[in-house]
Amino acid sequence: NSYLKAKKILEDNRPLLDHLAKTLVEQEVVSAEEFQMMLVEFNAQTVNFGVIGEDRNREQLPFQDMPSSV
Repeated sequence: NSYLKAKKILEDNRPLLDHLAKTLVEQEVVSAEEFQMMLVEFNAQTVNFGVIGEDRNREQLPFQDMPSSV
């Protein structure tokens, strides 16, 4: 269940989330480098993710004409 997985990830990383919230209140912005350092400092726990099941109707998604990079 996606809800339970998301809840577990948030609970496992609660100290990181509290630190991030405090930092954002103090300085309003966190750079990508600062966030990466926080992930390392707090030993952030992640889970593997992937597409569950088969890709269906991928060709029918909007914006198919857009370039893959800008």
